[in-house]
Amino acid sequence: MNYFLIGLIFIFSVLGVIELIRLVCFSFTSIPEKSFTLIVNIENENECEYILESLIERIKWNSIDFKVFVLYKGENKEIKDLAEKLISKYGNITLLTYEDLNYNHIINF
Repeated sequence: MNYFLIGLIFIFSVLGVIELIRLVCFSFTSIPEKSFTLIVNIENENECEYILESLIERIKWNSIDFKVFVLYKGENKEIKDLAEKLISKYGNITLLTYEDLNYNHIINF
């Protein structure tokens, strides 16, 4: 019984040391800047709100600074209305058509 208890304590000690080493390594190698830009192409107005809400909630849950560009076809007004509602709720969303999107717009946002 004594050998079993000593072996169990040894195993848990080794696992604890490994976990401490893992925490130290991940803290030194973390991403220096937690921000990104995401371009979302929405083609279906039925799933627009679900996609954007779940995307933004997941990003906020990970506490990341973000910018989201929502691309839509200019003739689809339902997507525009839903995206504008979400823009008023969250400030980091920009609504663009395919014609509006260019490289300079993304870089200078």
